[in-house]
Amino acid sequence: MDVIEHRRRPIPWHGDRASTGGRRELLIGALAYLLAFAVTYLAFVYTEAGQRLDGQLLSGTANGTQGTRDGIADRLLGSMSHPLVIGLALAAVLLLGLVSRRPRAGFLGLGVAAGTVLLAEGLKEVLTRPEIGVSGSSTHNSFPGGHTSAAIGVTLGLLLAAAPRARIWIAVPATVAVTFIASATTMAGWHRISDTIGACLLAAALCCLAALGVRAGKGTGRDTALTAGHGMFVLATPPLILLAVSALPAEYSTITLVLGTAVTVALTIASVLATLRCVETTATSRIPR
Repeated sequence: MDVIEHRRRPIPWHGDRASTGGRRELLIGALAYLLAFAVTYLAFVYTEAGQRLDGQLLSGTANGTQGTRDGIADRLLGSMSHPLVIGLALAAVLLLGLVSRRPRAGFLGLGVAAGTVLLAEGLKEVLTRPEIGVSGSSTHNSFPGGHTSAAIGVTLGLLLAAAPRARIWIAVPATVAVTFIASATTMAGWHRISDTIGACLLAAALCCLAALGVRAGKGTGRDTALTAGHGMFVLATPPLILLAVSALPAEYSTITLVLGTAVTVALTIASVLATLRCVETTATSRIPR
């Protein structure tokens, strides 16, 4: 009597055609992140509480730490804008896809990294920041942040290009690096905390859309529910930060900024990882022994 054994084999993410499996889950994830992006913009830019919080953190860090502005933060952000650094980061995404034998995913990851930056810069020219009577609030729009978009875009591009088992080794150090870069933009007075949240959500949405072009396994109803849950979890981040930070004294603004940025970055990266895992289901084949 033959013994039937189930072996789980990962479906490759490269090939001539992309399967239709997992598309629904990725579309739901992308829409959820875009909804969270819109909510973040409206909550921080078009409300008095949001503009006041943005200004409180910006003044408490940038204006209150002159040494930081003239030191590490400015040097770090300046080096990120160097064409060589940008080129190496984009090349790393593509190279990782080739090394992982996922060339399609590598090219799409490259699209996530470059697309996030280009879209962020374009949106800053379109979106407006109204004057609603908040003292000290500038009408100059910086939403979403450019440097944070570059950092989180490269990170998610690497995660998309990498083999599933290698992603955790990228996600952990990348979370620390992106948090440091995003916090530096506010400490240097270049960006508000809402710019960081918007950049993370924008990159997450693009990552889900890019994954549509990659071969994925067939999703299930449970996967759809989980993917929607990830997006809605991220959607809760802006109002939670508003409520938590508004109750803290001004002297804790720097700590609040770093913690709020770290939570936003970690939550975004973790939710994208979970979404990709949902659609990367494995095929079960029955092989006679």
